[in-house]
Amino acid sequence: NWLTGDLQAVGKLGEQLEMLDVNSNSLTGKLPNSLFDMSNLSYLRLSDNHLTGVISPDIGRLTGLHTLSLGKNEFQGTMPSEIGELAQLTALRLYGNFLE
Repeated sequence: NWLTGDLQAVGKLGEQLEMLDVNSNSLTGKLPNSLFDMSNLSYLRLSDNHLTGVISPDIGRLTGLHTLSLGKNEFQGTMPSEIGELAQLTALRLYGNFLE
């Protein structure tokens, strides 16, 4: 794909979405708050883009996540401890960012 722009429209996809994979594009900006309202999301793959900012503690609201892949972006700061509370998580990829 050659998707560009930000993820602000992701909230319009609805809370019933179970999988979001927009790996290897040219997406920019921060993770939108609406992303954390997608309570049925089990697979989130946003790696290899140009996403920035911090990973919000609100990521802990995605309690059904099995896979979280945010590698090869430009995230900064610390990894939120809420990620450790995602009991269903079996795959976590955060490599290639500026995380402490």
